[in-house]
Amino acid sequence: MKKIKEGNLEGAKRLLERAVRITPRYPDSYYYLAKVNYLEGRYAQARSLAKKSLSLGAEGNLLDNILVLVNDIHDSEQQ
Repeated sequence: MKKIKEGNLEGAKRLLERAVRITPRYPDSYYYLAKVNYLEGRYAQARSLAKKSLSLGAEGNLLDNILVLVNDIHDSEQQ
């Protein structure tokens, strides 16, 4: 997501929260929202959102990205 790459986490978060409200069964939005929360250091929220994305049937590259994110969250919490 462009706003995340630009470092505009607040802008990305606003857009993603709106996307979740509009299409609550779209796993990609939850993944990117999880990523924003992870980058902000909100690990519990990031984990919860990643799990939601998984529960909505994430597959393929999205599934791979979620699993990497969950591992990164775990590693960050251990430090």
